[in-house]
Amino acid sequence: MWENDYSYGVGYFLAVGWMILCALAALVTMLVKCRIPNSRRAFLLPFLPTLLALVYGIFDALRLPWLKAIAGDMTVVFCLLFAAVLECCIRCGLVQTNTGYGQLFETGTIGAQITDDAYQIRYASSNAMHLSPDVMRDAETGSVSLDKNTLLKSSRITGGHVLWQEDITDMTALMEKLAENRKTIEESNSIEEENFRTKVKINTLREKSRLYDQLQKQTAS
Repeated sequence: MWENDYSYGVGYFLAVGWMILCALAALVTMLVKCRIPNSRRAFLLPFLPTLLALVYGIFDALRLPWLKAIAGDMTVVFCLLFAAVLECCIRCGLVQTNTGYGQLFETGTIGAQITDDAYQIRYASSNAMHLSPDVMRDAETGSVSLDKNTLLKSSRITGGHVLWQEDITDMTALMEKLAENRKTIEESNSIEEENFRTKVKINTLREKSRLYDQLQKQTAS
Protein backbone atom coordinates (compact mmCIF):
# COMPACT_ATOMS: atom_id res chain seq x y z
CA MET A 1 0.00 0.00 0.00
CA TRP A 2 1.14 3.57 -0.64
CA GLU A 3 0.82 4.48 3.06
CA ASN A 4 3.73 2.15 3.86
CA ASP A 5 5.90 3.46 1.03
CA TYR A 6 8.05 5.87 3.06
CA SER A 7 11.32 5.97 5.00
CA TYR A 8 12.80 7.86 7.96
CA GLY A 9 15.51 10.42 7.40
CA VAL A 10 17.94 12.21 9.71
CA GLY A 11 15.47 14.97 10.50
CA TYR A 12 12.95 12.47 11.84
CA PHE A 13 15.40 10.95 14.28
CA LEU A 14 16.63 14.39 15.36
CA ALA A 15 13.05 15.48 16.08
CA VAL A 16 12.25 12.29 17.98
CA GLY A 17 15.48 12.53 19.94
CA TRP A 18 14.75 16.14 20.85
CA MET A 19 11.25 15.23 22.10
CA ILE A 20 12.64 12.37 24.20
CA LEU A 21 15.34 14.63 25.61
CA CYS A 22 12.78 17.32 26.55
CA ALA A 23 10.49 14.77 28.23
CA LEU A 24 13.32 13.25 30.26
CA ALA A 25 14.69 16.69 31.18
CA ALA A 26 11.24 17.77 32.43
CA LEU A 27 10.86 14.65 34.58
CA VAL A 28 14.38 14.89 36.00
CA THR A 29 13.91 18.60 36.78
CA MET A 30 10.67 17.93 38.64
CA LEU A 31 12.33 15.06 40.51
CA VAL A 32 15.34 17.15 41.55
CA LYS A 33 13.41 20.25 42.58
CA CYS A 34 10.61 18.43 44.37
CA ARG A 35 10.66 19.20 48.11
CA ILE A 36 7.92 16.79 49.18
CA PRO A 37 9.25 14.14 51.60
CA ASN A 38 8.33 10.96 49.80
CA SER A 39 9.89 7.76 48.61
CA ARG A 40 12.18 8.15 45.63
CA ARG A 41 10.74 4.91 44.28
CA ALA A 42 7.34 6.55 44.00
CA PHE A 43 8.89 9.40 42.01
CA LEU A 44 10.09 6.87 39.41
CA LEU A 45 6.46 6.13 38.51
CA PRO A 46 6.24 8.77 35.70
CA PHE A 47 9.21 7.15 33.94
CA LEU A 48 7.19 3.99 33.27
CA PRO A 49 4.81 5.47 30.66
CA THR A 50 7.76 7.45 29.28
CA LEU A 51 9.64 4.20 28.77
CA LEU A 52 6.56 2.64 27.18
CA ALA A 53 6.34 5.57 24.78
CA LEU A 54 10.00 5.11 23.86
CA VAL A 55 9.54 1.39 23.27
CA TYR A 56 6.40 2.03 21.21
CA GLY A 57 8.27 4.58 19.10
CA ILE A 58 11.03 2.07 18.38
CA PHE A 59 8.57 -0.68 17.46
CA ASP A 60 6.62 1.71 15.27
CA ALA A 61 9.79 2.72 13.46
CA LEU A 62 10.50 -0.96 12.83
CA ARG A 63 6.99 -1.26 11.29
CA LEU A 64 6.07 -4.40 13.16
CA PRO A 65 2.83 -5.83 11.74
CA TRP A 66 1.40 -6.97 15.05
CA LEU A 67 1.87 -3.47 16.52
CA LYS A 68 -0.30 -2.00 13.77
CA ALA A 69 -3.03 -4.44 14.63
CA ILE A 70 -2.92 -3.74 18.36
CA ALA A 71 -2.11 0.00 18.52
CA GLY A 72 -1.85 1.30 15.02
CA ASP A 73 -2.80 4.94 15.70
CA MET A 74 0.42 6.60 16.92
CA THR A 75 -1.32 9.88 17.78
CA VAL A 76 -3.81 8.22 20.10
CA VAL A 77 -1.15 6.08 21.78
CA PHE A 78 1.18 8.99 22.47
CA CYS A 79 -1.66 11.19 23.74
CA LEU A 80 -2.70 8.48 26.18
CA LEU A 81 0.86 7.86 27.33
CA PHE A 82 1.45 11.59 27.77
CA ALA A 83 -1.72 11.84 29.87
CA ALA A 84 -0.47 8.82 31.86
CA VAL A 85 2.83 10.63 32.55
CA LEU A 86 0.99 13.67 33.91
CA GLU A 87 -1.32 11.51 36.01
CA CYS A 88 1.66 9.66 37.47
CA CYS A 89 3.30 12.99 38.32
CA ILE A 90 0.13 14.06 40.11
CA ARG A 91 -0.17 10.77 41.98
CA CYS A 92 3.38 10.81 43.32
CA GLY A 93 3.38 14.54 44.13
CA LEU A 94 5.69 15.91 41.43
CA VAL A 95 2.79 18.03 40.15
CA GLN A 96 0.87 19.77 42.94
CA THR A 97 -2.91 19.63 42.97
CA ASN A 98 -5.65 21.34 44.96
CA THR A 99 -5.87 18.60 47.56
CA GLY A 100 -4.75 18.15 51.15
CA TYR A 101 -5.68 21.66 52.27
CA GLY A 102 -7.59 20.29 55.24
CA GLN A 103 -4.56 18.45 56.57
CA LEU A 104 -2.33 21.43 55.86
CA PHE A 105 -4.68 23.73 57.78
CA GLU A 106 -4.89 21.30 60.68
CA THR A 107 -1.13 20.93 61.05
CA GLY A 108 -0.58 24.69 60.91
CA THR A 109 0.22 26.80 63.97
CA ILE A 110 -1.76 29.89 63.07
CA GLY A 111 -4.47 29.32 65.67
CA ALA A 112 -7.33 29.70 63.19
CA GLN A 113 -10.73 28.13 62.64
CA ILE A 114 -13.14 28.09 59.71
CA THR A 115 -16.83 27.79 60.50
CA ASP A 116 -20.08 27.80 58.59
CA ASP A 117 -22.82 30.41 59.01
CA ALA A 118 -24.07 28.64 62.18
CA TYR A 119 -20.57 28.70 63.68
CA GLN A 120 -20.10 24.98 63.34
CA ILE A 121 -16.38 24.32 63.05
CA ARG A 122 -15.35 22.84 59.70
CA TYR A 123 -11.59 23.23 59.89
CA ALA A 124 -9.34 24.07 62.83
CA SER A 125 -5.59 24.27 63.30
CA SER A 126 -3.88 22.17 65.93
CA ASN A 127 -3.38 25.01 68.42
CA ALA A 128 -6.78 26.69 68.01
CA MET A 129 -8.67 27.28 71.24
CA HIS A 130 -12.07 25.71 71.82
CA LEU A 131 -14.55 28.59 71.53
CA SER A 132 -18.25 28.81 72.17
CA PRO A 133 -20.58 30.13 69.46
CA ASP A 134 -21.34 33.18 71.62
CA VAL A 135 -17.69 34.16 71.79
CA MET A 136 -17.39 33.66 68.04
CA ARG A 137 -20.36 35.94 67.41
CA ASP A 138 -18.89 38.60 69.68
CA ALA A 139 -15.82 38.69 67.45
CA GLU A 140 -17.96 39.88 64.51
CA THR A 141 -18.10 43.41 65.93
CA GLY A 142 -14.47 43.63 67.07
CA SER A 143 -11.57 41.92 68.75
CA VAL A 144 -12.38 39.76 71.76
CA SER A 145 -9.86 39.24 74.55
CA LEU A 146 -9.55 35.52 75.26
CA ASP A 147 -6.90 35.95 77.93
CA LYS A 148 -4.15 38.33 78.92
CA ASN A 149 -2.04 37.63 75.85
CA THR A 150 -4.54 36.50 73.19
CA LEU A 151 -7.07 38.34 71.05
CA LEU A 152 -9.72 36.71 68.88
CA LYS A 153 -10.49 38.29 65.51
CA SER A 154 -13.04 37.33 62.88
CA SER A 155 -13.74 37.94 59.22
CA ARG A 156 -16.65 37.03 57.01
CA ILE A 157 -16.01 34.61 54.14
CA THR A 158 -18.28 32.95 51.61
CA GLY A 159 -20.44 30.43 53.45
CA GLY A 160 -19.15 31.15 56.92
CA HIS A 161 -16.46 32.85 58.99
CA VAL A 162 -12.76 32.57 59.65
CA LEU A 163 -11.51 33.26 63.16
CA TRP A 164 -7.91 33.54 64.23
CA GLN A 165 -5.99 34.13 67.43
CA GLU A 166 -3.53 36.99 67.67
CA ASP A 167 -0.69 36.73 70.16
CA ILE A 168 -0.23 40.09 71.90
CA THR A 169 2.37 38.96 74.44
CA ASP A 170 4.89 41.54 73.25
CA MET A 171 2.24 44.27 73.28
CA THR A 172 1.13 43.29 76.78
CA ALA A 173 4.71 43.35 78.03
CA LEU A 174 5.15 46.79 76.47
CA MET A 175 1.97 48.11 78.09
CA GLU A 176 3.09 46.77 81.46
CA LYS A 177 6.45 48.47 80.99
CA LEU A 178 4.71 51.75 80.12
CA ALA A 179 2.48 51.45 83.20
CA GLU A 180 5.54 50.81 85.35
CA ASN A 181 7.31 53.82 83.88
CA ARG A 182 4.22 55.97 84.42
CA LYS A 183 4.07 54.88 88.04
CA THR A 184 7.77 55.65 88.46
CA ILE A 185 7.28 59.09 86.93
CA GLU A 186 4.28 59.77 89.15
CA GLU A 187 6.27 58.78 92.22
CA SER A 188 9.14 60.96 91.08
CA ASN A 189 6.78 63.89 90.50
CA SER A 190 5.25 63.33 93.92
CA ILE A 191 8.68 63.48 95.54
CA GLU A 192 9.59 66.60 93.59
CA GLU A 193 6.32 68.22 94.64
CA GLU A 194 6.92 67.31 98.28
CA ASN A 195 10.44 68.73 98.09
CA PHE A 196 9.10 71.94 96.61
CA ARG A 197 6.54 72.31 99.38
CA THR A 198 9.25 71.71 101.97
CA LYS A 199 11.46 74.37 100.38
CA VAL A 200 8.55 76.80 100.39
CA LYS A 201 7.98 76.17 104.11
CA ILE A 202 11.67 76.62 104.88
CA ASN A 203 11.84 79.87 102.90
CA THR A 204 8.67 81.10 104.61
CA LEU A 205 10.12 80.34 108.05
CA ARG A 206 13.38 82.08 107.11
CA GLU A 207 11.53 85.16 105.93
CA LYS A 208 9.44 85.24 109.11
CA SER A 209 12.60 84.88 111.19
CA ARG A 210 14.30 87.69 109.29
CA LEU A 211 11.32 90.00 109.73
CA TYR A 212 11.14 89.10 113.42
CA ASP A 213 14.83 89.91 113.92
CA GLN A 214 14.48 93.19 112.07
CA LEU A 215 11.42 94.13 114.11
CA GLN A 216 13.22 93.24 117.31
CA LYS A 217 16.17 95.49 116.41
CA GLN A 218 13.92 98.44 115.65
CA THR A 219 11.95 98.12 118.86
CA ALA A 220 14.82 97.17 121.16
CA SER A 221 15.16 100.73 122.57
